[in-house]
Amino acid sequence: MNLRPSGYEPDELPTAPLRDVSLPSSFGRDAKDNTFFLNFHGDRYFCDFNCIFRIIVASKPSFIILIKNVLMKNLWTAIFIMTSFLLQAQDHEGLYGAWERTIVGKTKAVYTITDGFFSIATFSQNSFISTIGGSWTPDGSMNITTKFEYASDDPELVGKSMSVSMKMEGDELMIDGSAWARLDSGGPGDLAGAWLISGRKQEGEMKPMIRGPRKTMKILSGTRFQWIAYNTDTREFMATGGGTYTTKDGVYTENIDFFSKDNSRAGAVLPFEYEVKGDDWHHSGKSSKGDPIYEVWSKREE
Repeated sequence: MNLRPSGYEPDELPTAPLRDVSLPSSFGRDAKDNTFFLNFHGDRYFCDFNCIFRIIVASKPSFIILIKNVLMKNLWTAIFIMTSFLLQAQDHEGLYGAWERTIVGKTKAVYTITDGFFSIATFSQNSFISTIGGSWTPDGSMNITTKFEYASDDPELVGKSMSVSMKMEGDELMIDGSAWARLDSGGPGDLAGAWLISGRKQEGEMKPMIRGPRKTMKILSGTRFQWIAYNTDTREFMATGGGTYTTKDGVYTENIDFFSKDNSRAGAVLPFEYEVKGDDWHHSGKSSKGDPIYEVWSKREE
């Protein structure tokens, strides 16, 4: 895999991001053979230290001058910098999963965190209250910076960013001083991650969904699910629903805890057939209204 743009001599380090190359969405280390892997839009590639190091440099232009010097003069310093970068990513992986906080009485909030996306849903005994969510990026050791894509109670937050202070204390996550209890770490369900609806069967024909500001996202931990319909351009929140789920023998089962448009649907149990093909989740069965559905959801990367 040649990641060097044309026009560079063998010993030159590029002084700008690589051209015509898709940077990896994530990377890590394979403990079995001590090699590094990179994920490019669902495909995984393995490479040695030099390969992964060049990609880190390419994706972090502000480090280039420093790295160029240490790469030539002090390999161990370079290894330390890269290791720190990887450890920071691993620290944030500890956030993945679902977290719960009791607000008062039977009112609680569930915070679902996946690779790059999050959602917080607040509800009380089968009654939806509010939701807020969007994307996040690492910001320091355990802190993150969130960017809101929807906010049911305050649409003016959409498009804005916020720094959030986090600290792990056993099975609790301290967020700006408030304790959240861990519900799961991304398992045992098969569908943890953020997904966007990309197709729906209508009149016997699969119709692709056009990507744009109007989104329907489904975000899942290992035991919790939530879907959200919203528009990032108009800042409009349309609807949401969520609860717990299981996956077993090709059957995905939702247990609904809240549904923003109709609280009476809370408590329903909805089984669906499911199959993951590459980055697509094929989902079929009957909706909460009893109508037959066949949907395709695609893993969200950005």
